[in-house]
Amino acid sequence: LNSEQKNKKKKLFHQQKEQALMDELQESQDILEREKQTHLQRSAIQASIAQDLKMPLSIISNSLKEMKNDQSLDPDMYHRFNLAYRNSLYIQDACEQLINIHKQELFQKKLEVAAYPIFQITDSVIRAARDIISACPINIDYGQHKDQNLLWIDFAKVEFIVKSMLSNAFRRINYHGVIQCSIERETIDEQEFCIFKIKDDSKHSDPILHLNHNLGITLMKDIAHKHHGNFKLIKKEEGTESKLYIPIGKEHFKNDENEVTTM
Repeated sequence: LNSEQKNKKKKLFHQQKEQALMDELQESQDILEREKQTHLQRSAIQASIAQDLKMPLSIISNSLKEMKNDQSLDPDMYHRFNLAYRNSLYIQDACEQLINIHKQELFQKKLEVAAYPIFQITDSVIRAARDIISACPINIDYGQHKDQNLLWIDFAKVEFIVKSMLSNAFRRINYHGVIQCSIERETIDEQEFCIFKIKDDSKHSDPILHLNHNLGITLMKDIAHKHHGNFKLIKKEEGTESKLYIPIGKEHFKNDENEVTTM
């Protein structure tokens, strides 16, 4: 009888311990879910404000661009209009990034993968940033990398990462300095990677906009990992370097049928 009671007590103890662990796990999951919802709500508010600002900012920017191009302006007025025009572009760039971050967080569906030429990604990003590059004292060192090799990627998501890398670099140099954009190749553990690298000199570190210089880093890493790649942010004395690693080929997607749609 004593032995039977001991076994019952032992069984009850283990059941209570197991239940306590399950309750603790559920509580942790609930906390994580609440944190996720809070983050999404905050992101939605930021994106909503940014979206509301886009149209008036666009009108202001276009008007300032016309004004500063007036040949009759004296140097002092030209400087003022040009500074105002550049500031409007800074804010537009930040608004666009906040909107894109929210879109990527909201629609975390599986990757829609297709083959794209390597150079097409950076060309698209550089073209999208041409207004800022032409208006601000930024020296972009970007060779025309006409690498015809294909990358199997979700183009919109990888383009989002490279755009964010460039926008963050703009803010780190306070829209005044040198940015180097390059495409490299490296073999790691017998897998060849294409590396999108953006390096800035970070000489002007005080931000004009009180925004994080590394917006969207967690999301960028998550997208890179879904592509079986990696994202690195490396701070050095001479500046900051961000690297996006994407595997070349599509063999790495073979076992990802539930995560990837091949187009």
